[in-house]
Amino acid sequence: MQAKIWKSKTCQLLGIVLVVASIFLLTQRGEEVSSMSRDATQQLAQLKEESPDVIQLLPEQFLSNYRASVGMTTVESFGVYLKCILAGMPKCGSTDLYSKLIWHPDLAKPPCGKENHFWTRSRLGKSTNHLKGGEVKKQSFDSFLKQIGPANMEGQTGSLLIDGTQSLLWDLLGWEARYPQSSKPPYSNAELIHLVAPMSKIIVIIRDPVERLYSDYLYFNGDDYGLHENRSALSFDDAVRAELGRFVGCLTKHNLRRCCYSSQNDPKMRLHLGVYITYVRDWYQLFGENMMVVSLEDYSKQPLPVLYRIYNFLQVPEPSRDDLSIYIKSTSKKNARSKSDSTKGGMLASTRKLLQDFYQPYNLELAEYLRDTRFLYNYK
Repeated sequence: MQAKIWKSKTCQLLGIVLVVASIFLLTQRGEEVSSMSRDATQQLAQLKEESPDVIQLLPEQFLSNYRASVGMTTVESFGVYLKCILAGMPKCGSTDLYSKLIWHPDLAKPPCGKENHFWTRSRLGKSTNHLKGGEVKKQSFDSFLKQIGPANMEGQTGSLLIDGTQSLLWDLLGWEARYPQSSKPPYSNAELIHLVAPMSKIIVIIRDPVERLYSDYLYFNGDDYGLHENRSALSFDDAVRAELGRFVGCLTKHNLRRCCYSSQNDPKMRLHLGVYITYVRDWYQLFGENMMVVSLEDYSKQPLPVLYRIYNFLQVPEPSRDDLSIYIKSTSKKNARSKSDSTKGGMLASTRKLLQDFYQPYNLELAEYLRDTRFLYNYK
């Protein structure tokens, strides 16, 4: 009985803190948005500091006029490679969507695979496994180019390669250590990609952030990632409350953007990834009409219309609807919840309510920003 009373009081306290934090972040919103614009010269200097070989291998005209068209053999494949990016989000159906996109004869998977994490991790000497962490040998830009170069393209018929790196939208892990004098992330991945390939087409698929978080927790804390943890609705509830308290504490000291990109966010309980507005805005401000945000809920219910919207967005010929329908029906969904995870059941009603209260203001802001009510998710 005492435990129930304590948990109830804790929930009430968290609710109060969430309200206070929401008021706090709203008062800072104008300052946060206005700070998004940065000088390209500073971005170049930061990129040169972290990965000087990237600057050395890009032709001068590429950097000077920020065009995605390249003329030098050394970076020819690079110019083609970054024309289309499926940048996020994890556990939002990106693997299944990716498989349907590369079915199109004009679209293809790069030789290095769907996800390479070069820009977010390997160029910086970080492990490509976000749970493993630690430092690894830095991958050079020359090595990366060779991975995606013509020599490795045998058997690839698509003229447009799709980078499906799911960390690209949000991962700046370790920026505080790399830039100890900076009080905020010195650049976003959006700025980095826009610097070297400003004409890229960016696709993002998202879902109800509450459902995304539970799926993420079950998937990445399971046996496939070597954790063998006893995952349950109760353990999820405990982890949510702990991370929510930490994140709300961050909001009392810093603005939302700083907290979303913080390296202190728990890699096993990625609550911050569901604050989509932070990451979408970073990318949308630079890529504008060259960016498309897709709803997993729409894609799951009616994949054909969503796929055709994307094909038109990428300016590739529309395939036969009959052929595409047959392909969709003949293939199982990729990375769907496993049988073992399905036995865990759903999250607790109290956990769901707590998360809905947390995400609701950010969903509202995203819906207003994109002028699309589908992203309200209409919690009751």
